[in-house]
Amino acid sequence: MQARDEGMYTCNGWFPGEGCIQKSFYLSYVCPRNHFLCDVSMCVPIRKLCDGIRDCKDGSDERKSQCDLKQGRVQKCLQQLDIRPKP
Repeated sequence: MQARDEGMYTCNGWFPGEGCIQKSFYLSYVCPRNHFLCDVSMCVPIRKLCDGIRDCKDGSDERKSQCDLKQGRVQKCLQQLDIRPKP
């Protein structure tokens, strides 16, 4: 599946136990585990998020708001573990 395949689909067909019916469903694009979904619907590994290199074609992996959020999560985790960065 590719991101361009995302959307609403309707199928007409024979379904065992149900007969000939129409079913609709929404198919959404999801990245594999430990990956970030870029705004241009491509996936990059989480470890490449906010590393100073534009891995997404649109640079959404380096967006300031995204990186500030990531930094905040790291700081919160360190506080919970009572680990302080070296000066």
